[in-house]
Amino acid sequence: MATPRIFKTDKRLKLGIWGLGRGLSFFRTCEALSIDVVAGCDFNRHMRDRFAELQPEAYVTDDAEKFLAQDFDAVLLATYCPAHADDAIRCLNARKHVLSEVTSFHTMAEGVRLVEAVEAGGKVYNLAENYPFSAANMWLARKWREGLFGDLSYAEYEYVHECRVLAYTYIDGEPIQPGNQAHSWRSWLNFHYYNTHSLGPMMHITGLRPTRTTALPSTTTLAGYILNAREGMGGIAPSLINMSNGAVVRNLMGATTNDTHQQRIWGTFGSARAAPRPNTPSSRIGTNSENWPKKPATAAATSGRSTTLHGKSSKANPHFLTYTAQQTAPFPVSRHTARRSTTAHRTRYPTSAIQRHVTPTGTTTSPNLVSIIVRGFFPKNRTARLPNNFHSRCVI
Repeated sequence: MATPRIFKTDKRLKLGIWGLGRGLSFFRTCEALSIDVVAGCDFNRHMRDRFAELQPEAYVTDDAEKFLAQDFDAVLLATYCPAHADDAIRCLNARKHVLSEVTSFHTMAEGVRLVEAVEAGGKVYNLAENYPFSAANMWLARKWREGLFGDLSYAEYEYVHECRVLAYTYIDGEPIQPGNQAHSWRSWLNFHYYNTHSLGPMMHITGLRPTRTTALPSTTTLAGYILNAREGMGGIAPSLINMSNGAVVRNLMGATTNDTHQQRIWGTFGSARAAPRPNTPSSRIGTNSENWPKKPATAAATSGRSTTLHGKSSKANPHFLTYTAQQTAPFPVSRHTARRSTTAHRTRYPTSAIQRHVTPTGTTTSPNLVSIIVRGFFPKNRTARLPNNFHSRCVI
């Protein structure tokens, strides 16, 4: 089956992928975006062999200098997280545009050097933080900029990801990082550095920037992590952040026995909560789900079309409305990503539960669905218009 094209153009972009583990998960996306993958680089021979199978005409090597000497326009940078700044600078100095996986740098000095390299070379540098661009967060950003929520007063965002399986990934009995029992940064990195999946959406929605932070690591870690990495990924990492308008954000990262990705945001006019996995008890807390009507509020709500909600008003205050929405549309994933996810999450979910959501066409109806609850003191004629792939219900 041919991959659909997103852009109606004959212009093609030549791309090199540096880091063929995470990097290969973008492979099918490139096919749809008029991008030709012409080169790959990785120190792991299994990754190089897999890349050669998928793209036999492309150049592949374990030598970064030889890789950057090839003729292509941009680099998809998916090397190890702590190396991103130095590797991005090498790409920019080689006259390549850069799309970098998170995070972009780890020290202020690295950040300064990276900015200077971008300014000196005139090439595009883009941080590939994907969480702001979910359907839920893009809708919240649009409504925020329309003034539905007022000014930010407080928010709580989370990215809690237990990484033990990823820290001990082996391919054919060989560690993913040859010569090392544990997988590089996933076994020792302080989780405060990996803050963009939670802080990024909040910044995208509100347009605000952090100005001051207080970050405290927990030195109590889960079993299975390296013992002397006392502030590494095995613990919990909360921080309190002042934003540029004076609001406060609690940003929670880390690894726990109950991974959560809750997003709650309060404005001066209204508030919203986006919670993954709406069928789990943790995401139903506070949604008044027992009051949901048996059927959607309108017939259009189940048709897949954009639906205007006229939320039911509170008896105590006729201007206090509650809107809810649940994202149910599937999203595309590559076969490589689906297969890897099945392996990586086997310790937390039954294999059949993951496989059940992967279809032969390469798409998945993932269990990580998202529900949005919007509450606020809105005028009676104020409505919230949801995107096409949301089903809507009104809550008293």
